[in-house]
Amino acid sequence: MIPAVVTAIMLLAALSLHEGAHLLVGSYLGGRFEKIRPFPLGLAAKIKNPDELDPWERYVTYGAGALANGTMAFWGFAVSHISYVGVTWLERFAFYNLALAVFNLLPMLPLDGGRMLQQFLANRLGMLRADRLLRWLGLALSLFLILLGLLQIILFYYNFTIFLAGVYIWRWNKKNRPAQKVEFFRWMATKQTKLRRMPIKRPKIEPTTTLSKALEKLRLDYYTAFRVNGATISETELLKHVLENGLAGEVGDLLKPSEALPPTPPPAF
Repeated sequence: MIPAVVTAIMLLAALSLHEGAHLLVGSYLGGRFEKIRPFPLGLAAKIKNPDELDPWERYVTYGAGALANGTMAFWGFAVSHISYVGVTWLERFAFYNLALAVFNLLPMLPLDGGRMLQQFLANRLGMLRADRLLRWLGLALSLFLILLGLLQIILFYYNFTIFLAGVYIWRWNKKNRPAQKVEFFRWMATKQTKLRRMPIKRPKIEPTTTLSKALEKLRLDYYTAFRVNGATISETELLKHVLENGLAGEVGDLLKPSEALPPTPPPAF
């Protein structure tokens, strides 16, 4: 009974350190958080206003928890090995911190590693394509965790830790697709309030490009102004058209009749 209680206390301490680092760093950088709440993988502190943080501030906030656990693991292993007597419980605590740091850096949602990869891909591939890629990556990696967990159950006296983590992440990625689409439109709406300090991307697309394909090109921390037949369609105009008319149609529907025609080549002499 006593070893189980000690293990529970160590895990709770490691989790508290992890979430406390998120809160401390994020709050210092201007983030606002919901209350820390338990969830199947431990504890979670969800940030309320990621759109108000600069990209580098979000990276630092997402990575702060793993960095804190990694630092604690390094300190624990170092002190335990330097000590003449050896501190067994400190080694175990260091191991739990190291395991928590590595696990949270796995590139799948809703883990911290998945959040950082989501931001990286959303600024290069577009938000919708990044979410779709991360969803399939999360399903694949969670299936791997489930299989690894089955092996853990056999080898380590019915330890269900990895198996249950894999099942939770698989279910989360299966059911959160609608929520991710809502988050996309919410983020697009908040972008309109900070356009003056946002870099602009000007991709060239054809008038026959579908509206859904155009939406996939919208990035997280860039404002997009499409170049279409010499005309410009901003992401604000695109979003307004989609919200009013739906996704059926093409980018050319937003152009005036004269702009929808391809530019006339200069006469040959």
